[in-house]
Amino acid sequence: METTRPSVVASWSWRRIATMGGLFFALVAALAGYDVVRSYRETVDQTGRDLNAEAVVIAEQAARSLQTVDLVLRHIAKDYRSGRVAAQRADDLHSYLANQTVGLLQIDRIVLLDAAGNEQATSGAAGPGDAAPDRSTDPVFETLRDQPGAGLVVGATRRVTGGKDQWVFPIARRLETASGRFAGVIVAQGRVAYYEKFYRDVHPVDGTKINLVHRDGTLLAREPAADASLGRRFALVERLIAASRANHGEPLRLTSPLDGIPRFGALAAVAGYPLLVGVTRDKALALEPWRQQAAGTVARTLGLGLLAAALMAMLRRQLARLHDTRTSLELSRERFSLAAAGADVGIMDWDVGADRIFATRRALEILGLPSDGPESRSCADWFKAVRVHPDDASSRARTMRAHLNGETPAYHDEYRVLHGDGTYRWVRVRGLCTRDAAGVAQRMAGSVSDIDSQRRAEDALRLSQERFALAVAGSDDGVWDFDYTHGQAFASQRAREIMGLAPYPEVQPLDEWHATLPIHPDDAQVRRAAIDAHLAARTPAFIGQWRIVHPDGISRWIRVRGVCVRDAAGRPLRMAGSVSDIDARKRAEESLRQSEARYALAVAGSDDGVWDWDYDTGNAFESARARQLQGLPPGPEVQPLAELHASLRVHPEDAARRTETIRAHLAGETPAYECEYRVLHDDGRYRWIRVRALCCRDAAGKPLGMAGSVSDIDARKHTEQALRQSQERFALAVAGSNDGILDWDIVADRMYVSERALRIVGIELKATLRTRAEWAALLFPRLHPDDASRLGAVVGGLQNDDRGSHNGEYRVLDGKGGYRWVRFRGMHVRDGDGKPIRWAGSVSDIDAVKKVEEALRRSEERYELAVAGSNEGLWDWDLRSDQLFLSPRNQELLWLEPGEPQRPRREWIALTNYHPDDIGKVRAAISAHLRGETRRFKAEYRLRHHSGEWRWYRQRGIAVRDANGRPTRMAGSMEDIEDRKSAEADRERLEAQLRQAQKLEAMGTLAGGIAHDFNNILAAILGYGELAQKDAAENSALRRHIDAAISAGMRAKSLVERILAFSRSGMGERIAIHAQSVVAEALDGVAASLPRGIRLERRLDAGDAAVLGDPTQVHQVVMNLCANAIQAMQSSGTLTVSLERIEQDAPMCATCRLPGGRYLRLAVRDTGAGIAAPILERIFDPFFTTKEVGVGTGLGLSIVHGIVTDLGGGIEVDSRTGAGSTFTIYLPLHHGNALPAAPGTPPEAVADGQGKTILLVDDEETLVRLGEEMIAGLGYEPVGFTSSSSALEAFGADPGRFDAVLSDEAMPEMTGSELALAIHRIRPEIPIVLMSGYVTPALSARSRDAGVIEVLSKPLVSNDISRSLASVLQC
Repeated sequence: METTRPSVVASWSWRRIATMGGLFFALVAALAGYDVVRSYRETVDQTGRDLNAEAVVIAEQAARSLQTVDLVLRHIAKDYRSGRVAAQRADDLHSYLANQTVGLLQIDRIVLLDAAGNEQATSGAAGPGDAAPDRSTDPVFETLRDQPGAGLVVGATRRVTGGKDQWVFPIARRLETASGRFAGVIVAQGRVAYYEKFYRDVHPVDGTKINLVHRDGTLLAREPAADASLGRRFALVERLIAASRANHGEPLRLTSPLDGIPRFGALAAVAGYPLLVGVTRDKALALEPWRQQAAGTVARTLGLGLLAAALMAMLRRQLARLHDTRTSLELSRERFSLAAAGADVGIMDWDVGADRIFATRRALEILGLPSDGPESRSCADWFKAVRVHPDDASSRARTMRAHLNGETPAYHDEYRVLHGDGTYRWVRVRGLCTRDAAGVAQRMAGSVSDIDSQRRAEDALRLSQERFALAVAGSDDGVWDFDYTHGQAFASQRAREIMGLAPYPEVQPLDEWHATLPIHPDDAQVRRAAIDAHLAARTPAFIGQWRIVHPDGISRWIRVRGVCVRDAAGRPLRMAGSVSDIDARKRAEESLRQSEARYALAVAGSDDGVWDWDYDTGNAFESARARQLQGLPPGPEVQPLAELHASLRVHPEDAARRTETIRAHLAGETPAYECEYRVLHDDGRYRWIRVRALCCRDAAGKPLGMAGSVSDIDARKHTEQALRQSQERFALAVAGSNDGILDWDIVADRMYVSERALRIVGIELKATLRTRAEWAALLFPRLHPDDASRLGAVVGGLQNDDRGSHNGEYRVLDGKGGYRWVRFRGMHVRDGDGKPIRWAGSVSDIDAVKKVEEALRRSEERYELAVAGSNEGLWDWDLRSDQLFLSPRNQELLWLEPGEPQRPRREWIALTNYHPDDIGKVRAAISAHLRGETRRFKAEYRLRHHSGEWRWYRQRGIAVRDANGRPTRMAGSMEDIEDRKSAEADRERLEAQLRQAQKLEAMGTLAGGIAHDFNNILAAILGYGELAQKDAAENSALRRHIDAAISAGMRAKSLVERILAFSRSGMGERIAIHAQSVVAEALDGVAASLPRGIRLERRLDAGDAAVLGDPTQVHQVVMNLCANAIQAMQSSGTLTVSLERIEQDAPMCATCRLPGGRYLRLAVRDTGAGIAAPILERIFDPFFTTKEVGVGTGLGLSIVHGIVTDLGGGIEVDSRTGAGSTFTIYLPLHHGNALPAAPGTPPEAVADGQGKTILLVDDEETLVRLGEEMIAGLGYEPVGFTSSSSALEAFGADPGRFDAVLSDEAMPEMTGSELALAIHRIRPEIPIVLMSGYVTPALSARSRDAGVIEVLSKPLVSNDISRSLASVLQC
């Protein structure tokens, strides 16, 4: 400040000085007090935020842990409700519960309680003292029993003794039957030790306690452990919950009921569950930093007070001497400056009236100004010199203005100022304003402190704590913490696992940690340098990627990230962070790098630029070429997307179109993004570019990014603009012409075609300038085929044509499916050497002229063409003279010798032989037309051919009438429609065959499904019937009843086998079979059961003829046809069966049309009542029968139809009521002959099982129990399972125990084929037999691929199982 004049200073009185000194001291004291209170408030608030963050993180971990347990309990409850749990045996139930606990470290075991509270099963092994207690009075059990909608219930902690001595708390859900009745409780015992270990892993600040409590106040877990208090209920929790709702973020204040220590605390609810996480911290420890800071503030305040006292003393002495010398005043000012410089704070004084600001040297240093600068400045110079951070400037001005206006009792602010080294440092400024009587500010004085180290330490500490808490909370990454103060290193189990270390110890000396870490030798130095750089504050964080050598010798990539916490002097106190396993990502990145390298080479060879926008990260990649083409300055290839859009200078006229094109593609409205627009370059010119791209989307269609290319099209655009201008000028010249203009620059190969020329030839294009080849490609497809080659020869020779001109007429498409005539005329322009350099001409529309010419020509030729060239015969009847003209073709159609075409009508009629049924229809049609009742005459009728057969014809005509409407003439045509009529008949027959095939297919599918389920039922009926039959005494009533039941079951089995014929089309391998021996064998069976009065005649003359098929199917065809014939004849008649070879052209069939060729014909004829015509159409329908109830199933002929069709044959039916029926089967002959089947050999005796072990698997428990009894009765040792996965697990545990496997195919967990594959992977040589109620070709192929030896068709009897097992065990 400027030196005050001695006369003015001398006039001040000591009282005024003392008052000002007192006010100054009071101001300093007030500012110090305010700072202490504010610091206390900040410390408490920060403590609250830290505790709340820790509580939220721990609550999220608890929620995830309970959610996992809850999912398991829900799954068990669902299985229980479906009956799958209750149906299991005790051992299976124990295994089932044990499987549910795999991977659940948070629970000790799962216990299943029945409705009475008794322990039914547990997942763990019972220890010596683990007696099953009565849970019926347990509060958790009572709650779930009495409250059906209770959901998940968590109970109080209790100690479990016996096998394990530990603390657990119950987590339970209600069990219900399928009807909703209470059936018990499923309880998971949560391990308190699991949660306490997690709380220890969080590594909280000293004095911090973590509690997991129930909402009713029951303590479930605590860290540090307090076993004596676990399970107790504390009323304090309810008060804390209420206080937490009212505090709005402030920490809770409480006195611990366990140790009586005052604490700060925070509560967080465990989402979705009735639990709370409480985190508390010792109040004294939490406020310790504030106490230290407050002590420093008080010390600085006392120092300022002493300084103020010293200053007042100095001022008093100076005033006494002021009138003596000016030198004394200067000396006093110098002492004041020295005293102020010794303080840790800077002093400032603002004289508002004089518009001057005084600052000590320390104040200048703190505010980033040169310390040797002027101590006094004008306000404008001062505010200009102090460079406040832009983010803090407005807040600083607002705070200062508020105090100057009297809105705040004191001025207090913290903000950042720029120092000469380019860094911003935090400062704290405090001040008080002195005012006049009117309250106007006269002066403001105060202090400025450097708080930069304090702020940075606080931010670093908070950031470290937040990162550490987030890193620990359930992450797949590992976390670590280096404590440099105590020389300790902490690493979580996951961190040690990632870094190839043993799980323990988690804490070890820091030197030992670095010495044992298996860093790859090539990366050790890089890691050490990264750590040293961060500890030396040369890097903002410790980040690195390197390899770890695991104990198996394999190197795996890891990524380590950490941050250092420092003291006020910048010395490292602590460094914590995380470690991630990035081995898979690094390998993928290497593959991607190689791919990108190849892509980069491809891009480098292109003149285009490439770009890629990532909407997830908001970043954009632009290659150097792409930036150059878009007028962007050289810069980083990757930058924020918003920054790229802001720097791109699109022409204003193109911007909206570009934006809309991008939007449309991102919205999925266009398949690709393509746009041409102009961008501004640094030379001030706009240049044209073309941008093309495709959008990448997620499964929901949301855009993830867009990538593409950018091309320079500026030269092309300018060329097009110049050409367009030239064309516009040329168009004006030719606009008045009705002809189109053509101009071909032969040298440049560019042809101009005017818009009029384009319209004439019917081409819709905007561009009128193209190469000759391009125009030819557009024009020639539109030319008439007869004209295209002719014009092509002309165009191809234009360059070397010596004629000089061309004039030709051609036809082009008119857009309506027809052609129109045009004329091309033109001539060459040649250079000085006579070489053609240009060809110009015109195109004219001459279609109207040509149409007139064509109409005239056609009018002259129409009659001649109609008469001579038509395939139809023409006739013309003059009604007045009754003369009838018949063209030669018409006479030919009537099989008349060509003669005079004009004769009296009666002569022509006398020569024509109409079908009697059609004469009336023809006469009625002619009469109706002549009377004017129909617009045209039309009739279809039959005429007799000279060969004697009838052929179909169609006659059409129209009458010519006079002015009064009377017909004077009638003319028309006649055509042979015999082929069309035959085709229509064939189509109707084929449609009927198709409908029949569709009926059979639908019924076959339905029958196959029904038979599959019915076979499983029959298997139990027949199997248990056999077992009961063995135990019933011979000739007893019980034995007769059982025999009758088994007989009925076998009839049902036979019916099912017949039903399955629908779904077994084409099944089985077709072989060449000796047809005559198969038919003879079937007839032997028929003869043995013929009723008395029916005689069988055989006419088997096929010899050794062979057909491709299944002998069983052919046998079934014969049996079904004979059975139907016998039933049709009832008690008497003759059944004739014939078999012979024939060669016939297109045999007549009712079921299909067969080609000509060699066939085996099987005919079955009866002398029964015959079949009525209406019924014939339905005889092949499934289940259709005319027999009375109980006689037949209606499947016989349907099965015959299916078998014959599959064998490539057909069926013809000839039946007349009262004359019997004949069914004729045509089967294609196989080339070559077949040998008769060898006589059957008796089956081998089945050996006893001799105690061999059979693994039996079927998802039907009834069939498993039945199979075990049947197999045991055969001398084997059965081991049955109702679950394929359980069977596989048992087999894998002891593969050598089993000698064979017998498994059902259709099972829910895995099919029998899949089970066979899995078993063969364990033991390839073991024989496996499958069973199925529905054996299909697909199943046969699938089982063969799985190594299955045989597939048995259900239902099975003991003989089937005995034969199959004996056969496979002998292999």
